[in-house]
Amino acid sequence: MSERWLPSEQAWLDRLENDLVDGKKMILRGLTVWGLNDVLAHLSASFSSESIFFSGRGVTNDNQSCMRKSLQEAIDARCANGEFVVFLLSDYGRILRYSEADKFHSMLYGRLIDGINATDIGAIIAASPGDRITRKFRGSPILGRLSPVGLPELDERDAVRIGSPLISLKERFGDSTWLARRSLTSGEDGAHNEGIAQLSNCVPQLQDELPDDVRRYLAGESRLSDVGIIHRPVLSCFGTFESSGDFKPSQVVSDSGILNRLTSRAPGWPRHRSDSVTKFVRMLEGADSAIWVDRYMYSCLGRVAEFIAEVRKRTSCRIRILTSSVDRDECDPDEWSRFCNLKNIAISEMNQSDYSLLHDRQLILPILEKGYNLPTVRVLVGMDNPGSAVSSEFDGIPLDYAECWSRADLVWTSDL
Repeated sequence: MSERWLPSEQAWLDRLENDLVDGKKMILRGLTVWGLNDVLAHLSASFSSESIFFSGRGVTNDNQSCMRKSLQEAIDARCANGEFVVFLLSDYGRILRYSEADKFHSMLYGRLIDGINATDIGAIIAASPGDRITRKFRGSPILGRLSPVGLPELDERDAVRIGSPLISLKERFGDSTWLARRSLTSGEDGAHNEGIAQLSNCVPQLQDELPDDVRRYLAGESRLSDVGIIHRPVLSCFGTFESSGDFKPSQVVSDSGILNRLTSRAPGWPRHRSDSVTKFVRMLEGADSAIWVDRYMYSCLGRVAEFIAEVRKRTSCRIRILTSSVDRDECDPDEWSRFCNLKNIAISEMNQSDYSLLHDRQLILPILEKGYNLPTVRVLVGMDNPGSAVSSEFDGIPLDYAECWSRADLVWTSDL
């Protein structure tokens, strides 16, 4: 019997192996701390030479094209030789943060779903529950063709293996198996202490990976009813659902103090420009183009140029600026020159008929069908103290910005 996995986990792994052999394509969502990478590594070792294990964490905006092509060549080479392939992909959500996400999606769809060798490929695509992976791409979405796989929960087999009543194990470690797993090697008390240490060290990671509705609930900022059904399983990692339907944090989670350290993602805008650039770049993740709407862009054109130059170092997303018209003779020539040296940028002046429509300061991401309400441009570029200025995300595009752009007067464009 395995000393690494609990009986319920081993049975779950065995089912995954059988499904992979049958050529099944699956989506597995869970926290990295649960051990998803360990699961994929275990499966990769089980299938040995038949497996291709690709880590999405290694993909960056700079290397995404090369990484995609290398993976495509590896899959194609195996299939060309008539080999059965087990494809294991971790951190899929990270790949979708970059500008060529649609190309990666198309490559996967063409091999796993629509390719002539698709029946000879079994696959698991793993992503954290907080990642936005329900994106619209050209053609059919791959997610609609993947079978969702849930993570195992503690059961009587585990209780027998550990030597404690199931109800006491769940009270101590939660419904999920990940914290109780350590009992196999460290005993229950050792697993309790190790769990506290691990939780204490992974707060930043959990802040990034937890869905916001789960984070808000765990932080005491909302009610259980506010957590979406699709995200309820994530709570099992932190406690147990009682027969009444109420949720109770596990003893390990309570003792760790982690609930007092989790907060919903702060909407406040950072004060320092470097942090502002980081936040702006994060908003652009997964988009190939964006429209930045602010009437007063000309008030600090030189600082805007510096800001976008910093943004450009970290993303290839094309940025179109939509602002109000001014007498450009009033613009500083040096500032205008710096702006015109930027790549993948365009600026247009709003049509007067659109002024009443474009009163908000927004960042629009058409391919993602979402956008953000922003603070003033002077706050973004670090000229004004943000104070209580906030940003907020919204789904759906409330206005035909492409039409507004077409009516606007194009002032400058480069490489668009």
